[in-house]
Amino acid sequence: MRFRLVLAAAALAAVATPAFAPARAQQQPATVAVVLSAHPAAAAVPAAMIRAGIEAAAAVANEEEAGRARPVRLVYADDQGTPAGAAEAAAKLLADGAPVALIGGQSSPVTAPQIAAAARAGRPFVNVNGWDPGLRLTGIADAFHVAPDAWTVPEALARSAAAIGAARVVLVAAAERGAAVRAEPVQAALGALRPPLEAPLAVLDVAARPPVAAAALRREPPDLLIALTPGAAGARLLAGLRAAGVAPTAGTLVLDGAGIADAPGFWDDARDAGRLLLSVALQHPGIALTPRGAAARKRLPTDMAETRLFHQGADALFALVDGLRAARGGDPAALVRALDTGTAMGTRGPVRFRTEIGPRYRQRLEVPFALVQHVETGAPAARARAVWVPGQPFDAARLARPAARPTGAPR
Repeated sequence: MRFRLVLAAAALAAVATPAFAPARAQQQPATVAVVLSAHPAAAAVPAAMIRAGIEAAAAVANEEEAGRARPVRLVYADDQGTPAGAAEAAAKLLADGAPVALIGGQSSPVTAPQIAAAARAGRPFVNVNGWDPGLRLTGIADAFHVAPDAWTVPEALARSAAAIGAARVVLVAAAERGAAVRAEPVQAALGALRPPLEAPLAVLDVAARPPVAAAALRREPPDLLIALTPGAAGARLLAGLRAAGVAPTAGTLVLDGAGIADAPGFWDDARDAGRLLLSVALQHPGIALTPRGAAARKRLPTDMAETRLFHQGADALFALVDGLRAARGGDPAALVRALDTGTAMGTRGPVRFRTEIGPRYRQRLEVPFALVQHVETGAPAARARAVWVPGQPFDAARLARPAARPTGAPR
């Protein structure tokens, strides 16, 4: 197990004015423990992205309050990407009682043992990227979730459907087990809108020519189809919809509800059917940055892509920093109260947590997202065009639609 101590560079480099020098001498660093999965090799890149965000936020925070507030010191451990390693790494970092909190949760399997270690040490935990709903059960620990959860994307899909003015929405999936289960949270999110939207599920046998149920969709075309089949099968579903003349059309667009566009080989499988696909993109570059976010992005390594993991790492650290300032110290109980009741400022907006007891206890409210459209065939998902961001009016002119029936559609 490898451990490393890092004092954020900004805390070391900042030069205090004489008026602040005595205060600086009295301020002991607030230690934040961080457990990431630098191994196995597949986990190293996500770990580096999260770490870059955490370190950028620490540098920004230390510069903001140089000489007036406690600087942040970061200590790291590598959990090797296993639950056993996660438990050991977290316990060792927290053993001496110095850290005021623990940041972890690079993936769901390692998050639960990290939460348990933080609970045994009496320290709050901030989950960066563990999506599993079971991690949010009440009564386990003082765990706060910057990470998206199982309801984040369905809610974003529903808000996007409402924003573009879709009056008739149909969920569509390939004929396979699990389609109805995947539909339930999306239907619930659409039903929670005011006014609510009903969204029946249409299951298509994409191997049939034309796909079964396509005729019904052509007779009564919806405004929006939400595709719920992930991976290569989802790309084939899009191709089947296009070939059957269902969508995209001038009146019907398709919204990716299963991360289809993020799958490797998406364009190879979808081909032209991927063009004009709508997607929900968490932490998309088209969302405006806060001053903190702009300062943090300047510290993004030049050889690293800007991803949502960078921003989730930064927001985890910013939440703790603002909580520590509100608590006026590192007392765990005061820090938990500050996280429960306060509002931190993240890279793209406020970071607040739900306090209602239930399955989303202490889940971040309003994870930043944008509705994007893939307008360039073959382009990576990061180049999709933002067409709507919550908090801004929807401009229909930004939404591209085909002017004519798709090539190869039945007549």
